[in-house]
Amino acid sequence: MDYSQFYLINDKDLRDAVIVDFVEDFDDWEVTTGERILPEHTLCYPCMGRTYYDVIVPSRVCPFVVSGKIIDALTENNITGWKATSVRIAGKEDLRYYVLMITGRCGPVDYTKSERIIQKSPGGIDCPYLRGLYFDLDSWDGSDFFMAEDVGFIFTTEKVKKLLVRIKARNVSFERITDFTGIPFALPEEHLSCVLQREGDKWSDLVRTIEARAKQERQRYKFSVNGEKP
Repeated sequence: MDYSQFYLINDKDLRDAVIVDFVEDFDDWEVTTGERILPEHTLCYPCMGRTYYDVIVPSRVCPFVVSGKIIDALTENNITGWKATSVRIAGKEDLRYYVLMITGRCGPVDYTKSERIIQKSPGGIDCPYLRGLYFDLDSWDGSDFFMAEDVGFIFTTEKVKKLLVRIKARNVSFERITDFTGIPFALPEEHLSCVLQREGDKWSDLVRTIEARAKQERQRYKFSVNGEKP
């Protein structure tokens, strides 16, 4: 397989989509990655929205809550790299929904393979972006659902995309990992240093300039909160 056959899966952020809150407190990463299994019929309650789509995003962003329709399709088509536990939505106990946990894995994301581009931000300012999300193909365990060991993105194979499109799963979106475009400032410092390898080019200079401005703004905010002079 090549990188063009992998996708990031997400919701469509629909305005009327229900958002749920869990009653039980837990570590999002542990549950999303399947390191912790929630009890069957874990209670959650709707806090926003009115339409129960096939993919529901909790107020804490992850893990995904998905319909019985999706779980049935994954099971019947031998999709790998996941497990699920049922949830009970307060006031909607007749609906079948499950927490989706991702057990497939690949190695860390290699940001040095991403294309470095400059494009306009929504505010019309030139900003540096990284295009493409890559990992060592040899580190992928072959699962249809999988996550990198260092970031929260959920990757899928084309098999998953075709299946969910075929069953007309609602409120789910797919983006090729080669098309993904992200702002580098969201990266941990050790990752950002890896992509700033060439000194003096326009992209690196722009990153450092914007980073410096952001640091100054954070410092001003700190002083304003503490009542100190910058």
